[in-house]
Amino acid sequence: MEALCKHSRAGVFYPLQTFSKDAEVNVDEAPFFIEATDDDTLNSLMALARSISNKVAEADSSKRAILHVAAVFACNFANHLWAISSDILGEHGIGLDVMRPLLQATLDKAMTMPPAEAQTGPAVRRDEVVMQKHMSMLSPENAEIYKLLSQSIMSHKK
Repeated sequence: MEALCKHSRAGVFYPLQTFSKDAEVNVDEAPFFIEATDDDTLNSLMALARSISNKVAEADSSKRAILHVAAVFACNFANHLWAISSDILGEHGIGLDVMRPLLQATLDKAMTMPPAEAQTGPAVRRDEVVMQKHMSMLSPENAEIYKLLSQSIMSHKK
């Protein structure tokens, strides 16, 4: 918004959604966040957003920055972990599709209860034996990611 403010009428139209060249997206379910320099622009952008989605709200630059960093954790980092999972499985001739029910159940739980309460696994149980075994099966880079995430889970779940 800062870059646009030199114009008398400017605004930001921010869909909270991931976009990839070869993947279809259902944008009518995406929330849209709007900011504008004046009421007319705000109303125009809000109307445009409402023609696409019923999840429309105002959000200034600082709120959008919070939304963006949270989205990086929820989407980009989660997707990267799925990529690592896919690589691990692929090395053993197993496809990522075997994880679909687990991934869907995890998402469903995260949307119906606080994610911290839904957390399961060896880090929550503080099962050092299993965690050490897992890390020994991984490349050094993936073992470090495993260790950092496990430590974060343990410190988050005091």
